[in-house]
Amino acid sequence: QQQQQQQQQQKEDPRIAQLEREIKLKSNIIREKTEELKSLASAYQAVENQFAEAEEELQSLRKARLENQSDAETTTQLLENAKKAGIVQGLRDAEQDFAAREDALRAQFDAEKATALKDAQEEMDDLLEVLGLEERQKDFLFRELIETYGEDLDALEEKLDGLTCADDDEASKP
Repeated sequence: QQQQQQQQQQKEDPRIAQLEREIKLKSNIIREKTEELKSLASAYQAVENQFAEAEEELQSLRKARLENQSDAETTTQLLENAKKAGIVQGLRDAEQDFAAREDALRAQFDAEKATALKDAQEEMDDLLEVLGLEERQKDFLFRELIETYGEDLDALEEKLDGLTCADDDEASKP
């Protein structure tokens, strides 16, 4: 019955029907726009949330950068201190190494010197022995010649001493 009444009213007033269609059309448009606004509001809210998250992340990164900068300065200072300490320790180590090498070279030199002195003494002893033998042979031959030719030994020795003194005088002249 209500529908019939409406149909009758529509027949009666075409203007009312026109207005009702417009109202329905506008209601649909309003619903669509409302849905679009809700969608936009939702998107806007998502953007605001992302912005807030980005702000928080930015603050966190700034804080981390400050901490890292402080850590970097601390690390740089620690490295500088370690470098200085390393240089000092390196110098100490080098001095100790140099002293150890010097001691080792000195010991080696002393051992070689002792060996060389021992060798030189042995050679000197050998030379003295050879000279002693030569002297004894010369004396023996000299005595044999004197006895063979019948010369006076004391007179010959005086002549030899005179020759030796004359040779010494000539050797001392410049």
